[in-house]
Amino acid sequence: MSRKRKKRPIARASAVARRQAGTAGRPPSSPTDVRPRYEPHLTVRMVPSNGVRIRGRVTGRVHHLLSRLEEACFRLVDWSDEVLDIREQYALWPLEETQAIAVDLGVRHPRHPRTREPIVMTTDFLVTVRGTFRPSLVAIACKPADRLGEQRVLEKLEIERRYWASRGVSWRIVTERDVAPDVVAGLKWVAGNGAFQDLGVPAALVPRLTDEVLRRVQAASGVPLNLACLSIDDRLGLALGTSLTLVRHALARRWWHVDWSGGVHPCRPLVGLRPCSGKSDQYHDRYDDR
Repeated sequence: MSRKRKKRPIARASAVARRQAGTAGRPPSSPTDVRPRYEPHLTVRMVPSNGVRIRGRVTGRVHHLLSRLEEACFRLVDWSDEVLDIREQYALWPLEETQAIAVDLGVRHPRHPRTREPIVMTTDFLVTVRGTFRPSLVAIACKPADRLGEQRVLEKLEIERRYWASRGVSWRIVTERDVAPDVVAGLKWVAGNGAFQDLGVPAALVPRLTDEVLRRVQAASGVPLNLACLSIDDRLGLALGTSLTLVRHALARRWWHVDWSGGVHPCRPLVGLRPCSGKSDQYHDRYDDR
């Protein structure tokens, strides 16, 4: 007769907090304290959500994003040349500090829904950006615009704002109104196509093919990208889809500039397409050495 497995006890919030304090929770000693082994305080497995995991361009690690709005914000931040590091689900340690802020405000501090113990609050993103003289930090809270009228949401945001204000860190709220859907969709389409092995063509051919595809796509101004690439594949005797893959690769590697606000999508023409200054030599050197 098989024995029934005992249910594991619910992890107490304080125990989880102590476990994560070593890596995720401690504030950086300076804005340049970039942690390659950073672990977010919350992950998509820990929180019921429509979360996704995305490998970042800036950090090279997998990021845990707990909502579609966080995903959209992340894609925009991750694409910026001004960003040096991104830490999502950043814990606001020490717990006693946010509790003291809540007392000063006369509001309830967030608690675990089951244990009712105080929990460590988090900021959606802590971003390290380039500065004139030194890097600086920007904290970002992502909230749907229709929730900013809820009293409880505003109370928790005010605790978060005061926490960062005490550290002299810039803090802002991002809603869906601050995110351009066409730009995010374009960045999502090219994401993950920066790896050489994704191209499916010999390394020696990449520079010449990239130049030729650029020239032909520019000549097909006003033609949807997928149709232009089908024609290029046919004229150059390439396997179906090769030109479109090269386009995504060149955009992902930032070899080409394009007007992202115009909507980068295979069913639309590319707007403002041109080679990025200095990038052409970089990709020629990169692949000519292979």
